[in-house]
Amino acid sequence: MLHKAQIRAAGRPITFLEADMRTFDTHKPVDAVTCLYASLNHLLDPDDLTRTFTRVAAHLRPGGVFVFDLNSDHAFKALWRSPVTERGPGFTLQRRFQSNGAQTTMRLQIERPNHPPVRDTLTARSFRESTVRTSLVDAGLTFRDLAHFNPFPSVPGTKLKQLWTATYR
Repeated sequence: MLHKAQIRAAGRPITFLEADMRTFDTHKPVDAVTCLYASLNHLLDPDDLTRTFTRVAAHLRPGGVFVFDLNSDHAFKALWRSPVTERGPGFTLQRRFQSNGAQTTMRLQIERPNHPPVRDTLTARSFRESTVRTSLVDAGLTFRDLAHFNPFPSVPGTKLKQLWTATYR
């Protein structure tokens, strides 16, 4: 993904960084940080959420903005419970789930003709809104807004995802 982003940047003065979100260092302050596509849901320990937010706060300029999204518990119940098999041109994708309280493990298998199956495992968790707010405060960030939305028209409900905005001082 970074390589594709660098190609798209086409010589613009953009710094790309690959790092663990719990320990990253931009080496200079920034005006904004985003963390999208429910990436934070893959932090399995609530303390890691605070660690990540602390790293964000350490790199934002005063007045800097942090925007992130999370899958809600509703999303995990609607999308990460029942087995799914999808078929497309030249592939079959199978997803199976195992839930253990707030954590859910997804086992993926992709099959293509004349190729060995590809298997992968993803584990994610939901966070209570109160946990997220506490982690923001503990990290030195100020909560600004929370919007609930549903990007999946075929799935009922309006609170599958959460879009959060926080600022640094």
